[in-house]
Amino acid sequence: MTTFEEYKSRCHESLETGDFTWLKNLPYDTRFPNVNQTP
Repeated sequence: MTTFEEYKSRCHESLETGDFTWLKNLPYDTRFPNVNQTP
């Protein structure tokens, strides 16, 4: 399970490297409980 903080830091890295292949693993964000997320 990816935390939102990890997700944000990965986003910054990907903006620099252009690598977004990890985006299949979306973070579990408790602010959006209605989104279909698997913890």
